Amino acid sequence: MREVGIRQARADITSLLDAAGAGEEVVITRRGIPVARLVAMAGGPIRTIAFPSRVELRGSLPPSTRASLRPIRDMRDRGPTGDMTGDMRSEHD
Repeated sequence: MREVGIRQARADITSLLDAAGAGEEVVITRRGIPVARLVAMAGGPIRTIAFPSRVELRGSLPPSTRASLRPIRDMRDRGPTGDMTGDMRSEHD
């Protein structure tokens, strides 16, 4: 078990995470008092998800039939006051 202070933990977080992932227990202290413990995840490492590249994603999408400004404004206007804001904007556009 390794004990490190909060300042050292901030500076060395990558190496501390590597140590915890390798099975070492790391205790983080504040003014000498233990406040947190880093340990490896139960069941092994978290699996990663492979995303397609942007080029592949864009290639798989159909071409747009309208200018991108309208969909962006529509998404922006869908919020807590989206209906009211959208109505006001359509009156002035």
